[in-house]
Amino acid sequence: MSFSPRMQKGSLDTARPNRHGKITKETVALGGVSVTRVTCGVGAKWSRDLKGYVGTEIANYPMLPLFFPESCML
Repeated sequence: MSFSPRMQKGSLDTARPNRHGKITKETVALGGVSVTRVTCGVGAKWSRDLKGYVGTEIANYPMLPLFFPESCML
């Protein structure tokens, strides 16, 4: 296997948080690909926490959500 200088290591735990109300986003870039973790606090709502910042009525972004059951309480 060869080494690629585009391959990097990154950690979402060291990413600078971008907070909007009860919603927090952390992003790291790895070789031109962005990886983002979004954390929605209890009671988070698009209409209250992000609508004014993003400027859309609904969340219309392409997403591939990953859920980690051990960290979620339903």
